[in-house]
Amino acid sequence: MRSGIMVLAIIILGALNPAAGRSQMKVRVAWTSFASNMSGAWAIGSTRSFIKTNEEMTRRFVRGYSEGVQFLKANKAAGIRAIQKYARIKDPEILEATYGEARAYIETVPYVTRKGMETIIAELLPTEPKAKTAKPDDFLDTRFVNQLEKEGFYRSVALK
Repeated sequence: MRSGIMVLAIIILGALNPAAGRSQMKVRVAWTSFASNMSGAWAIGSTRSFIKTNEEMTRRFVRGYSEGVQFLKANKAAGIRAIQKYARIKDPEILEATYGEARAYIETVPYVTRKGMETIIAELLPTEPKAKTAKPDDFLDTRFVNQLEKEGFYRSVALK
């Protein structure tokens, strides 16, 4: 759980960093993750009504999240320092393993897949009657990631 907090801290750094020409916006994020390798998988969801009334905030959050992920993956020393600070891990082997796990499992381009949504819907079938008529497209909105991808944002930082 502590390593999930660390990853959140790094990702939020990107969201809160006012780049040239952008002012800061306050955003509240609910974050649940049991381990760093799950951090990217849980975090991004919203209602369509929130996105409709806060489109610019949503766009900037997705960009900030993406910047944070790129920062984590491209700056090993800074990532390990953040793990050390926020997860309070001192053991060098555990630090290295936690960083490697976070780097490997958090998607660089944060698309939610149709297959992933189908899995979630299938898991809800036994307990949620509405899941029987639900379709992945009812929940997917990839336009913010699409826009960043078209702009070349994800190609702008070479990740090794």
